[in-house]
Amino acid sequence: MDDRQWREFLDSAMGEPPGQVTADAARRRLRRLRQRRVIGASAAAAAVALAVLGGSAAAGIFGAAAPPPPAAPRLVSPAAPPAVYISYFPDRRTGIGMIAPIPVATNRRGKPVPVDCHGICTLAAAPDGKTVYVAAVDSVIPISTATGRPGKPIHVPGRAYWIQVDPNGKVAYVTGALLDKVVPINLATGTAGGPINAGTTGSIAFSPDGTAAYMVNANADNGTVTPIDTATNTPAKPIPVGPSPGDIVITPDGKTLYVSTGNGVVPISTATGTAGTPIRGLHPTDLAITPDGKTLYVTGQTGRMARLTAVSTATNRPGRSAPIPALPSQMVITPDGKSIYLASNDSIIPVSTATNQPGKPISVSPRGPLAITPDGKTLYVMIPGKVIPIRTATNQPGKPIRFRSTDPQGIIIVP
Repeated sequence: MDDRQWREFLDSAMGEPPGQVTADAARRRLRRLRQRRVIGASAAAAAVALAVLGGSAAAGIFGAAAPPPPAAPRLVSPAAPPAVYISYFPDRRTGIGMIAPIPVATNRRGKPVPVDCHGICTLAAAPDGKTVYVAAVDSVIPISTATGRPGKPIHVPGRAYWIQVDPNGKVAYVTGALLDKVVPINLATGTAGGPINAGTTGSIAFSPDGTAAYMVNANADNGTVTPIDTATNTPAKPIPVGPSPGDIVITPDGKTLYVSTGNGVVPISTATGTAGTPIRGLHPTDLAITPDGKTLYVTGQTGRMARLTAVSTATNRPGRSAPIPALPSQMVITPDGKSIYLASNDSIIPVSTATNQPGKPISVSPRGPLAITPDGKTLYVMIPGKVIPIRTATNQPGKPIRFRSTDPQGIIIVP
C-alpha cells in the first residue's frame, strides 16, 4: 500500500480533518464505524483516553491473580519534573512530525525534535519516564527524555501506527503495521520480533505486571479477545465475545476484563479465559474503570440520546445513568476517581462520580487527545496550534501553550 492509498484508507476510516487522527481517536472511530452496523450508534472523534488498567499475574496466560540521524535538540534535563509530550505536524506535506516537551512545572514548550513520521505520529512512554517511543512510518523511534536525542530506529514490517508499552517497560506492541497481526518489540535490545497472529488488531489491555496482554480481534460478526504471553509472545486460544468488539479494560485486581461489543459489555474471567453474560442495554462505545475497581463507566448512545452509565463490577449490573450532551470522543477519570472528563466536539464535560451528573461544560474544543497529570491537578487538551491546561480544582482553562501546527497528533504524560 503506497502513501496515497494509506492516507485514503485512514481518511475513509477515521474522517477529517487529519489533525484529529490520534492513536486513540483512530481506534475509537474505527470501532464506532463497526458498531454502527450493529447498534446504529453515532460516531465521534480519541488514550489518549487512557483506560485504568489493573493487574493479573497468570500461570502461563491464565491462572490465579497475583499482586499486583543527526543530533537533536535537548528536550528535558534528567532532573526535570513530569512533562507533557506532544506530537504534531507543522506541515503534513513534508511528512516530518515534531515531538516537543512541556514541563508541567512551567507549562512552557521546549524545543521540538523532528521525526519522519510520514502520516501518523503516535506516542508511548516507558514506565520509568526515560524514553518516549514514536511510531513513524516503518519503524519505532526511541527518544531519550534525558538527552532529547533520537536513538536507532527499530524497524517493523509494514507501517507502525499504534504503539503500547507494557507496565514493566520490557516489551512494546505495535499494531497497524500489519492489518491482521501485532508486532512485539524487545525494548532492552531494540529489536522487533516475529508478528503475532491475533486477528484483525484493535485495542490492547496489559496486565499491570506485564505478563499478559489481551488483544481485541475486531471482527464485525464474530469478535474475539486473544490472550498473549508477553514473555514468549505466544497467543492463547481466542475468547469469543460477539460482534464488533471495541474498547477493552481490566479491573485493578486483574480478575475481570470488560469489552464493548454490539451485544453489550462482555465480562471475561482472566482466570478461566471465558466470557460471561453480556451487560445489555448500554450500546457501549468507550469504557473506563475507577482506580478502586468498584465501578465501570460506559458511554453509549441509543437513537439521539448519549448516556454515561455506572456499572457495579461486583454485580455487573448497571446503576446510575445520566444523559450527556453528545457522545464523547474520549473519557478520562482522575487518579482519585472523583471526576470524569468527557471530550465532546465543542467542550470538555466534567462529571462527578459521586452523583454521576454532568457539570458546567468547559469551553475548550478538543481536536486532539487528552492527558491528565499523575496528581490529577491538571488536564491537558490539544487543539490546533495550542495545548490548553485546565485546573481540575476549578475547571478553569489556563494560558494556552502554543505550537506551530493545525494538525495535533498525540499527547502523553511522562513521569
